[in-house]
Amino acid sequence: MHTRLSTRSITRLALLVSMSIILKSFMSLETGVFRFSFFDIPLMSLGMMFDPFSAIIAGFIVDFVHVLISPFAFTFNLMTVSTIMWALIPSLVLYRKTVTLPKIIVVVIFTSLLAFSLNSLQLYLWVGEGMFAQVPLRLITAILKMPLQVMALHVLYHRVLVHSFTLVKER
Repeated sequence: MHTRLSTRSITRLALLVSMSIILKSFMSLETGVFRFSFFDIPLMSLGMMFDPFSAIIAGFIVDFVHVLISPFAFTFNLMTVSTIMWALIPSLVLYRKTVTLPKIIVVVIFTSLLAFSLNSLQLYLWVGEGMFAQVPLRLITAILKMPLQVMALHVLYHRVLVHSFTLVKER
């Protein structure tokens, strides 16, 4: 299957990827085993707008640049897969489909739990059982972020994305 990206699409991809990189690498609270950031919202928006292949590439680029910048990131691992999932799962579920609030809620919850699990497994591989001391803080953070992620995606879709989709269909 051959898909041709327009200049507008490439620009949107680049903008969302760069927003995600900035939020992940520069505008986050991060330690070796904990990160509080909203880099996932641009990635999920990207997943709603683009096909799964573009979502995978975008998620990888975000993590690749983060590895180059962050003092806490040093290799590709399950956390890279976790970053890719933030774009891939919304793309698989919401790309070119009717987007409703219940679908957004399911996607956010499922992706959050999957990312939390992958990141926890990677932290366990790195630091062993000491990782369990941070699980409550990480879990509370993930739970508190979910409503904000849902609201942000819902508002972005209904106020921005849906209009650009109708403009594309009219051409």
